[in-house]
This record gives sequence, C-alpha cells and structure tokens, in this order.
Amino acid sequence: MVRIGPGDLEMLMLLAEFRVASAEQLAVASGGNAEATARRLRRLCRENGFIQMLSQDLRCGPGRPRNLFALTQAGADALGRAGRLSIAQTANIAALPAPRTQPHLIMTNWVWARLRQIVRRAPFLVECHLASDSPLTERTSSGRSVLHDQVALEDGQLIGFEPDGAFCFRHLELGKALLFLLEVDRGTEPRTSPADRPAIGRKLACYQRYYATEGYKTYEKRWGSPFRGFRLLILAETSQRAEAICRLVRQSPPSEFVWTAEYGNLLAQGLHAPIWLAGGDTQLAAQSILGGQYQRVQALIDGTPPGDG
Repeated sequence: MVRIGPGDLEMLMLLAEFRVASAEQLAVASGGNAEATARRLRRLCRENGFIQMLSQDLRCGPGRPRNLFALTQAGADALGRAGRLSIAQTANIAALPAPRTQPHLIMTNWVWARLRQIVRRAPFLVECHLASDSPLTERTSSGRSVLHDQVALEDGQLIGFEPDGAFCFRHLELGKALLFLLEVDRGTEPRTSPADRPAIGRKLACYQRYYATEGYKTYEKRWGSPFRGFRLLILAETSQRAEAICRLVRQSPPSEFVWTAEYGNLLAQGLHAPIWLAGGDTQLAAQSILGGQYQRVQALIDGTPPGDG
C-alpha cells in the first residue's frame, strides 16, 4: 500500500473537485510532472484503491488519447479521515458523471487547472472560484448550485440560468478585483432556436440583463470584493464554433463584456494568454484576461524574470 503524503492528499482533493481528470490536468494544477503524476495515480489506483482509471479514453488535447482518473469512495473516505472533506461531502463525491457529460467536464476542468497554475506562480494574485459541476460547490435547498440565478427580461419573463463557473482575481498590490463568469460551449446547443430550446443567444440575453441590473453584485458578499461589472468568458470547442459565437455576439449588443476563445488556444497557451476576442470582434487583436499583468505572469510561469531574454 502506498503511504499517503501531503502531495497525494492534494491530488485526491483535486480529483474530488474535478470529478474526472487526466494526469496532465492534475500536473498543471499542482505544478507536478505529467508522467510522474500518471505513475502515482496508477499506484494509488492499484495499491490503495483510492482512485479508479476509467475504461474509456478521451482525447484531452494534442497527441494520443489520455486515460481519465476519478476518486473512489475509499479515496473520498481517506479525505474525510484527513479532515479535508465533511461527512456530507464524502457521500456524494465518488459518483461518476455520465459518459456523455465527460467531454464538457474535461474542457471546464482545463480552465480550473490553468487558473491554479496562474495563482501558484503569481503570488500577488489571489483567486476564488466556483464550479457548477463540482460536488464541493455549495448547493441550495432546491439542490441547485449557488451559481444558479435568475433575471427578469425586458418583457417581464423570469429566466433562470447557471454559468459553468465563476471566478475572480484580486490583485494584492493594486487593490483591484475582476469578476469572470464562464460558459463552456461544445457546439451541442444551437446558436439560435425556438424559445423552448436552450441556445447561446438566449444565454447572452440573460447575461446582458444580469449585467444591466447588477445581479452579479451577489458575488461581492461571497468573495468580499467590489466588482464593477464582469466579463463573460465563452470557451468554444472548435474554431468554427468560436467564429459562429463571435458573429452572434457582434449582432447582440451590448457585448463588450463578452469574450470568446477557442479551446485549442487555451490548451496551447493558457487561460491568461492573449487568446480572448472581446465583443466577438475578430478584427481586433486577441486580449489577455489579465490585461497589463499578462507579461509579468507569463514570465513567472516560464520561470524567467521580466525583462530577461
């Protein structure tokens, strides 16, 4: 049996949060080596039974398909004994998501893995985040995640919506905070549709109303930071889907707060990189969600002092 150390507990907690993940994702999130992480995961699977390796393979980026890993009930119980999880949390964590939802979950988890990479290397940034799919995210009495909200459209219709995630950055030196809401889009929803079917167009209308009515102010109390608006980040699985969403965003003003990026660019360059198209404008240069802090953070991630090279 493998003796469990602090690094193992961190990896188990990441799996508790992510539900399913590749070794590459866990390595990026924890700052480890992907091959060493995969070996450790297999040992924890084989010798402790804390982790299970899913039978199907899923392509999680360039290269050959990668296996996915998930926490078992024994792994959740180990986290409970270590004081990392409550009894209520350990009861739900080992339930696997349906196979059809796993591609979407993997895309979302790359955002969280890259987010952890940023704040691990840039100590002047503090982040808070909530993931709709995570069993660690607080639930309301109705069973919905605390990310679920509703807005009244201009015609008076009350519409509920739930982003795939929300996160904020607080810059400790500048005393500023930025709020982001996340939508991960695999192209399974039509861009426009009848009112009885989900659509990106309908979601945009909800977020525009949410922005105008300052519904996002609920996050100020949760995270203890004032926010002047938010950015809606739409991560599209393919370049074709990203282009289609950008066209829709341009046709649906006000849309300056809506930023779109392609999944492949996030995998290759990172969440913080200049991969985001503001307002769906494909004629302008892509931007970083960190603005003027991008170069500094990139240098820290690369391990190169700013100005070198």
